[in-house]
Amino acid sequence: MVYIVRLILWALVVVVGSMVYLLPPSLDEADLTPGEVVRQWIQLYGQDTVRAAALTTEHFRKGEQPQEWAKRIQRELEAIDYQHLVGEITEETLNGKLATVTVHAGIVAIDGVSTQTEIYTLKRVHSRWLIDHLEVTDEIIPGGKNPHAF
Repeated sequence: MVYIVRLILWALVVVVGSMVYLLPPSLDEADLTPGEVVRQWIQLYGQDTVRAAALTTEHFRKGEQPQEWAKRIQRELEAIDYQHLVGEITEETLNGKLATVTVHAGIVAIDGVSTQTEIYTLKRVHSRWLIDHLEVTDEIIPGGKNPHAF
């Protein structure tokens, strides 16, 4: 009997621990700087788009709900074998409730490795910095262009 109780408690600990790990970032993470938000985005985008969606505004997602946006984007990224290899923040500016973070990035997709400059505009929403717009410039893609998946 004691064995069964221990087994049930252990299973409960594993299930609860897994649920906590899979939760998206807390909406109370008001301490993150715009640069830290962009660093999280780079780590999550293409890997865990549900959590990445929590770092964006509704405007960025073009009105889509986070879960719907995440599913669509994940399918598109998988179709082009997208991976964000590196991202170095080269500039970060704050102006009231807006911030701009510029990243020199390297990505890989079905058409090879490319480099680009990513300019993130973040907006302060309920004490959190969220990505509101992303502009890609200076893109060098071997073998031609592919559409941006975001």
